[in-house]
Amino acid sequence: MKQASQYLTTAQMADALHRAPETLVRWRRQRIGPPWITLHGRVLYDSAATARWMEQQQVALIREAAAG
Repeated sequence: MKQASQYLTTAQMADALHRAPETLVRWRRQRIGPPWITLHGRVLYDSAATARWMEQQQVALIREAAAG
């Protein structure tokens, strides 16, 4: 099982992504942005899953630039 230290709160993730916490709340409502889990009513972000999501975003941007 993963240790709790691998998970970030919305505020911590917003800080890491240089975004406002409200942006992550909006992304969750829109089902976009980094993957999250809800544990005991608390939203948490797995840092490893977020790193993979960020890599996927870079690949998508590169593909768009190549196609354009």
